[in-house]
Amino acid sequence: MERELNYNKLIEARVGLTDLVKDQCGMNKIINVKDKDVERLKNLVRNSKNLKLLVFNRKKPASKFLKIKTKNLTFAFQKEVQQLQGVTICIIPSTSGVNAKFSIKCISDLLKSYISSEVNV
Repeated sequence: MERELNYNKLIEARVGLTDLVKDQCGMNKIINVKDKDVERLKNLVRNSKNLKLLVFNRKKPASKFLKIKTKNLTFAFQKEVQQLQGVTICIIPSTSGVNAKFSIKCISDLLKSYISSEVNV
C-alpha cells in the first residue's frame, strides 16, 4: 500500500518512471543502448501530455538520450539542455547496490528535491 501511495505522488507531480533500454539488464558496461531505445523514449515524452520531469538513473542512459558525453553531465537538473516538449531533465546517481559512493538516502533526497522543485514551479 505504501508503494502505491508513493507512485500516486509521482503521478500527481507529473513524473513518470521508465527504463531507456527495455530488453536488457545488468551493469552499465554490458548494456548496449541502441537508437531504437532512444527513439522509443523520445516518442513517449513527445506523446505524454502530462509528463513534466524526466529523471535518468545514471549518467550513461542520459548521455545516450541527450547525445552529450557522460563526462559533461552532472547529477542535477540539466539546465544547459533545452527541455524536450516542456519536460525538465535531471540525473540521479545509480541506485544499484554496487554504487556505494552514494547512499540511498542521498539519492532519495536528491530525487525529492527535483520533484518538489517541479511541483512548485
